[in-house]
Amino acid sequence: MSTHHEINGSPPTSDFFALQKTINELQALNRLAQKIIAAPSVEAALDDVVAETIRLTSAGGGSLMLVNPGRPNLEATYSNQFLTLAQRVSDKTEDKLRQLSRNVAGWILKNKLALVSENLAADERFAGLAVFDDVHYGVVGVPIFAAENLVGALIVLKDAVFERGEEAAGLMQQIAEQVAPALLKLQRLHDLAEENRYYKQSIIAQHGFPGIIAKSEPMQRIFAILQRVTPSDVRVLIEGESGTGKELIARTLHFNGPRQEKNFLAVDCGAIPENLLESELFGYMKGAFTGATQNRKGLFQEANGGTLFLDEINNLPIHLQAKLMRVLQENEVRPLGSNAAQKVDVRVIAASSRALAELVKEKNFREDLYFRLKVVTVRLPALRERASDIPLLANHFLEKFAKQYKKPVAAFEPAAVRLLKRYAWPGNIRELEHAIEQAVVLAPPEATVLAADDLPPEIKDVGSDAITALEQMTNLPQAVEILEVRLIRKTLAETHGNKSQAAEKLGLSRRGLLNKLERYKIEMGEKEQLQK
Repeated sequence: MSTHHEINGSPPTSDFFALQKTINELQALNRLAQKIIAAPSVEAALDDVVAETIRLTSAGGGSLMLVNPGRPNLEATYSNQFLTLAQRVSDKTEDKLRQLSRNVAGWILKNKLALVSENLAADERFAGLAVFDDVHYGVVGVPIFAAENLVGALIVLKDAVFERGEEAAGLMQQIAEQVAPALLKLQRLHDLAEENRYYKQSIIAQHGFPGIIAKSEPMQRIFAILQRVTPSDVRVLIEGESGTGKELIARTLHFNGPRQEKNFLAVDCGAIPENLLESELFGYMKGAFTGATQNRKGLFQEANGGTLFLDEINNLPIHLQAKLMRVLQENEVRPLGSNAAQKVDVRVIAASSRALAELVKEKNFREDLYFRLKVVTVRLPALRERASDIPLLANHFLEKFAKQYKKPVAAFEPAAVRLLKRYAWPGNIRELEHAIEQAVVLAPPEATVLAADDLPPEIKDVGSDAITALEQMTNLPQAVEILEVRLIRKTLAETHGNKSQAAEKLGLSRRGLLNKLERYKIEMGEKEQLQK
């Protein structure tokens, strides 16, 4: 018993403290292993590793450098620790500390060895490194191996002599062994992403973009532009007549680009009443106006991190153009009824059925906003300008609607194809789609081939006399105008002047039809003209 009391009463020995230190380190390593397993992402796990390594080694800063990380944000660096250290060493900047870490990591990766240096400024291995000034830096770093491959380096530093540097290196080596599987996973994910991008670009180069059916020369030029623009995050302005597929191009840019995992939202600026469009875009706070019973996010907040497609931006009121300009300049929105701005990170893709440059000249569109939107401009050709694509598109829609309506029809009669190619298609691809759907629905139940007589009347009515007269015209815009006016008046007559029904039948938006009525000076009250 007395021996027992003497042992318990004696002061702890150095061996006791060493054992306690080892136990603490093992517990810390165990906690770190659990953090790595539970981390929501590999990057978050690496941040935990850097922070825990700094704490265990009593360092002033640290970093984890990867071999060819591919993207800068895969270089997990605890920059706030660097900032704290930088404040203690007078005018040292975080950039200099990062440069120092990169040089140390470079030595470790080249030599595949651990590094312990009490004073880097006096270390011959780093002679000429011009980031020290008069500051004394001690550094410890170890290489990280995963499956026998060197994948990175773990580094800590302090602005003083690094005491017990060898012990710190041994501890960091154990941490490196724990983090190696996570780094290997990160490297494999990066390799898979690169491989996916490579194959996607190869497919695009050989076959065009998935979902866009075209082989014509005008569309091949569009593909060449998209191929260069898609990997970037640049703003794009898409111009083209209504129904040419502007939203499809916008979706292609988003879903093949760097924001493909985030939201893609679209809004037709001409389809929403002016008094509602502002709150739809920017959101509002409770009580901002009558009926605002709760806070609501706008499309910019909903699309944060992703893409917002502003269709028919030519219809955006001037006062909202000014607000959109501020959003693009400051990357922040101010909801209605709020005094505080909210930061947003949104890629804006805009589309217009009218040339915005002309609207700028007419003082109907802000010049500064126009230049903000048109970093890259894509001008889509009208369907009549890519006639060689009409049979491809027609067959695509035929297959789609034959399957949808369970019809056996599987091909077009040659005469029907000739009519499809001769028609001017003022409603473009949208009108073609509706025409084929109508033909499939109305075709005889047993029909396996669509005949010319199965096509909608406006297409069949482009008879030989009309075609000959139009073909003799050398002014294409005038010929197209004649056909558009004729078809609009005919459709309005059939719908008894109902603009919404006429727009749907023509394959246009209601705003698109109103624009054409105004452009061609078609008066709704002229019954005799509507019946022509």
